[in-house]
Amino acid sequence: MIAAISLDGRLASHPDLPPDFTSRADKRHLKEVLDGHDWLLIGRRSFEISESILKRRKCIVFTRKVREAVKIHKGLWHCPLQSRFLEEILAKEQAENPILLGGGEIYSWFLGQKLVERLILTLEPVLLGRGPLLCELGENISLEEIQTQSLNESGTILLKARIKA
Repeated sequence: MIAAISLDGRLASHPDLPPDFTSRADKRHLKEVLDGHDWLLIGRRSFEISESILKRRKCIVFTRKVREAVKIHKGLWHCPLQSRFLEEILAKEQAENPILLGGGEIYSWFLGQKLVERLILTLEPVLLGRGPLLCELGENISLEEIQTQSLNESGTILLKARIKA
């Protein structure tokens, strides 16, 4: 799971806007990470907001607009947020290294279903005050093997961690 968040845990200042607060260092890091994964798992709104930069990537888009997995074209599926459909698509496509790219509702569902093993978070030194949160859960999730790294001199921090079993 990869995300860029503000210090108050926001993904963007508004649900229909891209995360315009992220640094160049975060954008470079995101591209490097995504280049190492064969499929992106992403919510419909996040996909539509970022479609122009994602159109060359293989994506599984989670949406309420379909009741079963639908192959739109090579490299693009629409899927309801149910693990059986996701497993079916990943098997059909022989996906080896998918990554979860958001948004908040999708992160919350995957974390709640215990389908996330690792977090890669970029913490940007800004408080947005409003907008979608990284996730909303009914329980705490503990992290281990936490690593941090400064990405720039402006205070952007990269945090990598494993979800504690």
